[in-house]
Amino acid sequence: MNNNSNNTGKYLLIGGGLLAFLLLIGYGVTYVQVGPLTVGLTRSGNDSSTANNRPPSFDTNAVAIAPTPFELTKPATLVPTPQGYYNPSGIIDAGMPVYVDNLMLSVDSSSFEAKGDFVRVMLRITNVGTNKRLFRFTPGSVVVQDDSGRRYPPILSKNMSFGDCLETDLMRTKQIDVETNDTVELRSDNWYSDGTWCKFSIPNYTIYLPTYAGSVSTNAQYIILSFNHLGPFDSFGIRIRL
Repeated sequence: MNNNSNNTGKYLLIGGGLLAFLLLIGYGVTYVQVGPLTVGLTRSGNDSSTANNRPPSFDTNAVAIAPTPFELTKPATLVPTPQGYYNPSGIIDAGMPVYVDNLMLSVDSSSFEAKGDFVRVMLRITNVGTNKRLFRFTPGSVVVQDDSGRRYPPILSKNMSFGDCLETDLMRTKQIDVETNDTVELRSDNWYSDGTWCKFSIPNYTIYLPTYAGSVSTNAQYIILSFNHLGPFDSFGIRIRL
């Protein structure tokens, strides 16, 4: 008698468990917690509700989108100190100096110039620390774009008599010793003698950046200079009102 009762209880327990399992599937429950693991249960048919409720780790169609260092259309929100910006991120407005690791970057309205189908940039780097610094950068450290989304590519070759620059030259390192309180001016080479920025063996040409191609878009209100490992200046942009 006791054995029959025990067997009956086991059958009821198993039957109840199976019924609950079927109900979970019927109502489209997608995930069941089993100890430390999450088990996904999917229903047959074309019901997309379960797929929409999946956590990212189970979504085989999920694509990781890398964050951008700043949004071109987002207004600058960082408020400068009376001395300037310290370790900025995002987009900031030109006219105030930027301080990173005892170096100061100065960009203002005179830092951008357009002529014909070319644009040029000019940047000032000042050592405000107490020790001499080795300032290192690549010719591709500065990206020129505007707030309409247009980019102005660096010119590799315009005047063949001065030789060609290669795309790989944009990634070659330049270095300049900057004494305490000294200022170095980095600027685009002359568009009439394009190619000086990639003459790495000539010390006087170390300061040159490329000239950039393109006429400024009529829809643009700002030119944005963004920085990619220009010495310690990285992952932010400075916008210049046109």
